[in-house]
Amino acid sequence: MEIIRVNMGQYGVYKTFRFNALSLLVYTGYIEGLDQLVKTLKELRQLHKLDFHQMTSQLGSLLHVAIWAGQSTMLQHLLQVYYEQTYPLLDVENHEGKTPLILAASTGDIYSLKILLSKGADIEKRDFLGQTAMHHAVKNGQVRIIAFLCHAGAKLNTCDHQGQNPRAYSNDKFIKNLLINHYEFFLKGSTNKFIDYLDQKPFHAIFQGGGAKGVVYIGVTKAMEELGLFEEMRRFAGTSAGALLALFLAIGFNTQMLEETLKNILTNEALKRLLGLITFDLEEEDKKNLDNFTASIKKNILGIKKVGIGLLKLFAILAGQRTGWADGVELKNWLNEIIILQTGIVNCTFGEFADLVEKGEINKKSARPFKHLHVLTTDLNTSSLLQLNSEQKKWENFLIADAVVASSAFPLLIALQKMREKVNGKLIVNPKYQCTDGGILANLPDEIFDRVEKSGWLDSETAVPQFNRRTIAFCFEQSPIPPTTDTSSAYTFLLRVLKRVYRKPERLRKQIMPNRYETRLVRISNGKIHTTEFNAPQEKIQAAIDAAYTSTKVFFEEREAYLGDI
Repeated sequence: MEIIRVNMGQYGVYKTFRFNALSLLVYTGYIEGLDQLVKTLKELRQLHKLDFHQMTSQLGSLLHVAIWAGQSTMLQHLLQVYYEQTYPLLDVENHEGKTPLILAASTGDIYSLKILLSKGADIEKRDFLGQTAMHHAVKNGQVRIIAFLCHAGAKLNTCDHQGQNPRAYSNDKFIKNLLINHYEFFLKGSTNKFIDYLDQKPFHAIFQGGGAKGVVYIGVTKAMEELGLFEEMRRFAGTSAGALLALFLAIGFNTQMLEETLKNILTNEALKRLLGLITFDLEEEDKKNLDNFTASIKKNILGIKKVGIGLLKLFAILAGQRTGWADGVELKNWLNEIIILQTGIVNCTFGEFADLVEKGEINKKSARPFKHLHVLTTDLNTSSLLQLNSEQKKWENFLIADAVVASSAFPLLIALQKMREKVNGKLIVNPKYQCTDGGILANLPDEIFDRVEKSGWLDSETAVPQFNRRTIAFCFEQSPIPPTTDTSSAYTFLLRVLKRVYRKPERLRKQIMPNRYETRLVRISNGKIHTTEFNAPQEKIQAAIDAAYTSTKVFFEEREAYLGDI
């Protein structure tokens, strides 16, 4: 029998911090890993080696670590499942004299703040400077935290060691008025409840790209309709296939219209290819074209270790600026026809569509009002992400159909897209941009509507984005790419290259995500439909749609329960 030794004293450096196994699990929010570690040590009779009272350099206790990393669910787990071990940490100070509550107030983590107060944290505890959580909330311009602390009964006249109360640390008139008149602002009667906008219906919906998986959005929209989420929606955004859906919803599509359109895509062989996603059942002529195209690249790329946009730029040079065998024209024409039917505008621009939105125009068939549209695409000229939309003047002359196709231009399969502008009724190519799939830099652009929510709260030089609690983002559960035994063909090579193009930036973007973002991410079950599976059987498609419908419904039920718990 093999003897297992668990060395809890071994430390490693991660993100400049020095962690051991326990603190790293807390930092990353890996609840299952934490529970398994405790279970294993208990079985090995080594539970005494697990020190819940340890202090991590530059961070503090395990509660500090969870808050610093934005892991409010982990914090709640620690204070529920391991309450006996973690209760003594509620008011423990870190190297700066901050308790977990003060740290949560400083960082604007209202969920952690609620959890800590519900478990008995001292709202008036002071740091080394004599400052309370309210002092720190004011100093950092955390308006929602200030409001919540007022509601929770925090004292406003407590002075620190310099004789300063919280009001002295802000020159912002809004914050000063909030502190002076908080009972009028937030306590209009004894039955008034502090508003947490996560309890409210979302204003913004963002959709991930997913290729053939996009058909399951039919189930998502059905659930959204039943939940009444379209009533207060103001804007839709997306990347790649998600941009396509965002367009349809922005121009007023309901579930029935969406179902008719998406199922038409899946039965039209030309549109399958123009959506920019590789299929493994291509006709022989198409296979030959792809083989010829990738053969020249393969000779030059094998020794090169560049990834991402750099790799795509090389493709563009080798292919004479043509980075795909499809030019995207047919898809643009098809989208323009759909837009004309709904808006009555030929070659509709973002500016023209914005006018319809501002006038309150509606889709005649669904009677649903038009909403603002945001489309994400990658510009290879500047190696940056473009957010073309109906709310910024700089994009007012750009064609909506061009932006959506550019966002969907899967590398090597759809050529680089040049953006056109409509000026005095004429279409003019703008040479400034060469665009491809927005998913290269942001397959799920879930943070694009996070910003300072009211001008004047913070100095412009120190302003930082604020988590927008009325944003919802839909993403797919990950499904593996079907394996292949072919190791020499152009298809295998192409797939390997595309993995390199997408996975590195995706890994960089998905570094430990603060838990608060989980409250906006709707993880959709895709019914095991793969990104490239355009020829899925009808039964499988319907099962996937039903699964997405259920996933969406369950998400909002669980979020409501989560918010109720804290």
